[in-house]
Amino acid sequence: MLALLVSLCCVLSFALAPRLLATWRLHERVTATADYALCMAGPLGPRLLKEDPAQYQALIRRRIVSASAAQRPFLRCRHLAKQVSEHHRFQRAHDLYAADFYEFGSSQNLGSAARLKDLWPPTEELQELHTQAE
Repeated sequence: MLALLVSLCCVLSFALAPRLLATWRLHERVTATADYALCMAGPLGPRLLKEDPAQYQALIRRRIVSASAAQRPFLRCRHLAKQVSEHHRFQRAHDLYAADFYEFGSSQNLGSAARLKDLWPPTEELQELHTQAE
């Protein structure tokens, strides 16, 4: 009887462990993304990122165009960007000066400028973790 109970527990743990791990990782990643949105767009950032992405983008764009060319408007959010994604282009965008962004309108580097979309948190891993957790 005890062997049957132990076997049942082992089977259940092997069946549930990947889902539980994916759920935990999803929770961590969603929390990091919310912290990132808070840093990038202020108190409304997490809600806007989820419910009104166009308004979220407008706030980020406003930070770019209101900064001076020599400012790095997203440098303070760089450590949070590393928690959200390992994509190099996404992380690099947080180190750039305002003039390095296409939206800033600097005529010196429009062809090679970073874009607002480079600051958008990638969601592929969140979707994959969500699928694994189901």
